[in-house]
Amino acid sequence: MNTNDTEQMHAQIDRFDRIQESVDASAFADAVIGEFTELGNSQTFEATLAEDPLIRAVADVTPNGDIASVDVFVSRDGHRISKMEVTTGSGLWQAMDVWLRDLRETWIEE
Repeated sequence: MNTNDTEQMHAQIDRFDRIQESVDASAFADAVIGEFTELGNSQTFEATLAEDPLIRAVADVTPNGDIASVDVFVSRDGHRISKMEVTTGSGLWQAMDVWLRDLRETWIEE
């Protein structure tokens, strides 16, 4: 990381510290609501497909619970060494959707 990047990141941290110091706690949310350029949220859901070699499918899930993308990884010694993108609507994509919904219904809502 170069010095300019570090300085710019610190400037952003300092900017929000100044906002926090300049308003009381009840006004903080209103003071910062428009201070971002863009907001994003990402959750992941992972399924192990095989153990030898270790192959996992990982889905990025949108805030409303839809699958945004699916990738397949081969892992060795705890490191992902190969990655392949899964086609939207393919069997594995649909399987990830089934597993995610089953997880939510079976594990999370109980």
